[in-house]
Amino acid sequence: RDCKAFRFVDGKSASLFLRKRNPRRIAWTSAYRHAHKKGLIVEKSKRRTRKAYKAERAIVGMNLESLRAKRNQGKNERQAQRDLALREIKEKKAVDKAKKSAKKAAAAQKAAAPAARQQKQR
Repeated sequence: RDCKAFRFVDGKSASLFLRKRNPRRIAWTSAYRHAHKKGLIVEKSKRRTRKAYKAERAIVGMNLESLRAKRNQGKNERQAQRDLALREIKEKKAVDKAKKSAKKAAAAQKAAAPAARQQKQR
């Protein structure tokens, strides 16, 4: 074993130890009583766990009131807002596209003007 000197209460327990008997299988040992839940005097009460508390907090860019209002909105309201936002985005894209095409046309016209002058001079 690990070179420990064992001292036993009596010869009975010493002989059982030397025969390598498992104390959890011998009915009169404390190990057996513990393993088979015999003679428990005091039952341990269940330890109380604290319930998690959810705190409502504002997030960056939105205060608590607007968060609550958004949460309490109906499905139709949310869909209407989404449609409105999409419409605004589409309108903005159309305006940008029109500006871009106008700018392109102006640039093309500007580039064409010197070429026309050169041909007139010849």
